[in-house]
Amino acid sequence: MSHYLAVSYIVTLFLLSTIPGIARAADSTTPSASPSASPSPTELTRSAPKNSCKDQPECVELIKRARDLESARNNTEALDVYKNAYNTFSDQRILLRIGLLLNKLEQYPQAIGILSRYVESATDERDSTLMRMAHDGIAEAERKRLRDVTISVDRRGAGVIRAVNNEYHCASKTCSFLLRNVAQSPLTLTTLVAEPAIVGTTVSWSAPCRTTAEAPKECLLAVYKDTSIEVQFKRSRVRTTASIISGIGGAVSLLVGGVLVGKPELDRIGPGAASLGVGGALGALSLALVMK
Repeated sequence: MSHYLAVSYIVTLFLLSTIPGIARAADSTTPSASPSASPSPTELTRSAPKNSCKDQPECVELIKRARDLESARNNTEALDVYKNAYNTFSDQRILLRIGLLLNKLEQYPQAIGILSRYVESATDERDSTLMRMAHDGIAEAERKRLRDVTISVDRRGAGVIRAVNNEYHCASKTCSFLLRNVAQSPLTLTTLVAEPAIVGTTVSWSAPCRTTAEAPKECLLAVYKDTSIEVQFKRSRVRTTASIISGIGGAVSLLVGGVLVGKPELDRIGPGAASLGVGGALGALSLALVMK
């Protein structure tokens, strides 16, 4: 009996010793998940499809319409259609078209912002044709945003034009002032001042000058491109009328005085001399009203 108990004990121990091996063998036959089977969030982002206008017929139709308007030089309308397409379909490549069109419209600060958004979106490869177009557009906008601007002035009447805060001074009929490195945004403001040569002369400026009732002789300009203006110096009607009346009165007085002095038999030499004096004074007054 003890013999059988010993054999049973040995068999039991053997079976117990083989259980871990069996368990490991079973584990080795169970398929395990690969580390690359679940992509990282970054990989999901990279592989996720982006909105593409070319895959959406309505977007394609809008872009075609915008390009037709652009070809017909209806750039403002084309811009509205491009913006509508982007707001509806969110294709980043539409930003490229909007930015380049803003350059055509000379809206350089806005063009830089829109083109930079396209570049930062990384929609296309850095060395792709579209990315190169975007970088070229940004460079063009930066170059044209700061420019030299010429202000041409056509002067009518007697007077001098000068530009405030610089050395420009113009006394000829036509002249021009050169402003360097003028930015479109924020707008560059400059002031021109008209200085009449004759006292009592009024000054009037043409558009786009802005004047005020307090300073009618000053022209405030917001410039970002070459600009032509006209300034007129006009004599006061009151002074002109007074000058004419004085001139006529002086001429009459001189004539009467000459007659009286020239005929001694009339015994009016005294009044004649007085008339000559009055005529001379009125003549001088008339001349003064004209010249000053």
